[in-house]
Amino acid sequence: MITSQDYDYLIRLLKDSAGMDLGLDKGYLIRSRLEPLAQKMEFQGLRGLFDRLQQKKEPLLEEAVVEAMLTNESLFFRDSRVFEKMKEIIIPKIIENHKIVRIWSAACSTGQEPYSLAMLLASMPWESQGCMFEILATDLSRSALSRAAQGVYTELEVLRGLNPQLLSLYFEKVSGGWRIKSDISKRVSFHWANLIRLDDNIGVFDVIFCRNVLIYCDLSVRKSVVQKLGSFLRPDGYLVLGSSENLLNVSETYSWSQDIGPSIYQRKVVN
Repeated sequence: MITSQDYDYLIRLLKDSAGMDLGLDKGYLIRSRLEPLAQKMEFQGLRGLFDRLQQKKEPLLEEAVVEAMLTNESLFFRDSRVFEKMKEIIIPKIIENHKIVRIWSAACSTGQEPYSLAMLLASMPWESQGCMFEILATDLSRSALSRAAQGVYTELEVLRGLNPQLLSLYFEKVSGGWRIKSDISKRVSFHWANLIRLDDNIGVFDVIFCRNVLIYCDLSVRKSVVQKLGSFLRPDGYLVLGSSENLLNVSETYSWSQDIGPSIYQRKVVN
């Protein structure tokens, strides 16, 4: 049984560690995600897990609990409109002024998003025109990052967002599924990062994808994360959010245009 004390402790842990707002009445979600962890770690059910969690600070246990509660849902070319705008408007605008384009997938999960970006860039003639592209992919989940770096996906995963042409061009059949080819995987650099405790040594970017992250945060955390991400963007850089996210009451340092559409914001240039 999950007590109110357990619930309060988990809420504080998730917010302090990941900026995640669990909200109320999430008993089913807690059980579905933490019961397998309790069994794997050989606790006496959730009661044993919470007792151990609250007895003394164990960073590895806390990290395992936080990771189990994360939502690692992704698919290739998720919200295809975003990738169309990248191809038609955003990248062409950037390369007018910069020959080295840096893109950050700030919550890359199991890698479908940064690999989709790499496939998009590989399909266009920009590199033959002297442009260079760097893709940094980060996530809070170490297990998701490990899967992303391996670049192997099940039949179901490749069918979500990939057409047969892209599959044959950029993947090879292996035992257990499909592996992305090395000429695409080498374009992406994977690293662990916590968006609420970002290091300042990753440089600046032309585009930052941070999709379907803010919906799990309360307003104060959303404001903080967006402000931090802005410090890593060029003055005219782009911030790409999820289709159900926006910056209303979150930040006034970004704007969006009708040509590009909602969920894609451009950092305002301060004169």
